Amino acid sequence: MKGLAIIEAEELDGLKKSIENLEQLVIKMADKVKQSDPLMDSIEVQQYLKKGSTWVDNNKHKIGCSKVGGEWRFRKSVVDAYVQSTFHKDR
Repeated sequence: MKGLAIIEAEELDGLKKSIENLEQLVIKMADKVKQSDPLMDSIEVQQYLKKGSTWVDNNKHKIGCSKVGGEWRFRKSVVDAYVQSTFHKDR
């Protein structure tokens, strides 16, 4: 590395390794999130909530969804949060 002192080059190499390690950690964490909070399509939401396609379609924006590749997708955690927020219990 032209123009860099030996110490600076060693520090730079150390930083590169730290960044590579951090990148691997972020990838692993993202994989864990994907596994623990999967995306569900409308049919999976229907089955999960035991509701029909019309109900899911009419309530998709209340539940929370995103259009991916022309199809609506729901995060399982968002569906669970919707159910929890609408859950009524007697006093």
